[in-house]
Amino acid sequence: MAGFVKRRHHLTTEEELLRRICINVRLRREATGWTAEMVAARAGIHHRHLQKVQAGTANITLETLVRIGVGLGVDPVTLLKEPFPKETDASES
Repeated sequence: MAGFVKRRHHLTTEEELLRRICINVRLRREATGWTAEMVAARAGIHHRHLQKVQAGTANITLETLVRIGVGLGVDPVTLLKEPFPKETDASES
């Protein structure tokens, strides 16, 4: 541990990850044409919880992230990735 240096400025913050999840879940759900109720049922979670995830107001567990990924038919890791600028601009149109 002597040579270990924390580089917090290089770490993705919790808020940033929640923002990414929020945007990616909404965009992927809309791309499928499914309602929040349909995705939530496929994921085995309550639709209100999914709505909170999409709104960025839910602090989700890893288990819930995996369930939502399964519900959307995507690798949950993709929900953590930075959305393309084109995708984030779509909500502003």
